Amino acid sequence: MRTLEEVRQFYDSELIGALRAQDRVRTATLLKMLLALAVAGMLCLCGAGATLLAAGEDGLPVAFVAAVIIGVAGLGVCAWLGHGYRSGFKGVIIAKLVAFIDPQLTYQADGCIPRADYDASTIYQHSVDRYAGEDLVSGMAGKTAVQFSELHTQYKTTHTDSKGYRHT
Repeated sequence: MRTLEEVRQFYDSELIGALRAQDRVRTATLLKMLLALAVAGMLCLCGAGATLLAAGEDGLPVAFVAAVIIGVAGLGVCAWLGHGYRSGFKGVIIAKLVAFIDPQLTYQADGCIPRADYDASTIYQHSVDRYAGEDLVSGMAGKTAVQFSELHTQYKTTHTDSKGYRHT
């Protein structure tokens, strides 16, 4: 187990610089997101306004559909930018933390416990039909092999009305 002094030294020597760099990336990413939303908003207003001016009230459905499409595209750009930031943060900060905790451990941001291992564990008795995960940590803790990750599993049940319910 690491001492408090070792944690402070690690923070001061390795982590603080990486955190500051990631904060600059975060700020730049937020500005890009705001710009994408502003551009999408302007396009929505201009496109809807032009359509309404050209077609009058008959153009209302077209203007609405165009605004929705442009808005969804703007949100998609924001999601893409956010995913890039999260991936960078995990790849730098979380990887450093895991290596500091124990150099024998490895970290994979996009990895997860294999489905076969999950099923073989018999911890959960339901067969799942949705399986996803991330943040896989694996390696040796002393003489013991360890592996853990975030998992999101679901199974579906159906009722007499044929509507189903997903259990997480």
